[in-house]
Amino acid sequence: MKFKYEIKLKILAILLFWGGMLFAQLPTGDVQFIGANSIDFHINSLDKFENGQTLTGWLWLNIDYDDVVGANEWDLYFKAEDPNLSSGSDNLPNSVIKVTVVSVTGGGAPTTYANVTMDATEQLLVENATGGTDIEVELTIICNDPVTFRSKPEDYYSGIIRFVLRESP
Repeated sequence: MKFKYEIKLKILAILLFWGGMLFAQLPTGDVQFIGANSIDFHINSLDKFENGQTLTGWLWLNIDYDDVVGANEWDLYFKAEDPNLSSGSDNLPNSVIKVTVVSVTGGGAPTTYANVTMDATEQLLVENATGGTDIEVELTIICNDPVTFRSKPEDYYSGIIRFVLRESP
């Protein structure tokens, strides 16, 4: 008789486990661009060759994040989509680009980072932000490397940044 109860309890435990997996909800997140969705630098003057170019408030992100089962915190990462900023005649390495979080409106009091170098791997920009809707992140993008610029022609240099929204660990 004890054996039958053990089998029934094991079957019940398996069914509850599978049922819990079927009805568990995953966090949802959405990142939308407000304004520009690419970075474009026009290096065309002595000042820009010597001091670079800063795109203040160039990019705003609107983030909606909802984690119905967890702590409801998220991190924002970025990375270069291509290995270089390209122009019609030449390339600039992504390492000349630095991204700074200017402000986060909504989203609690997250940790933000400044002067993060763009790379082919994901780099952390915003950490442990609280979920919600209509959270705005303002970014400034800086292109500055006088040594690299001296060997480059005057041109428009463009690149694409990929943003990744992840649940905080």
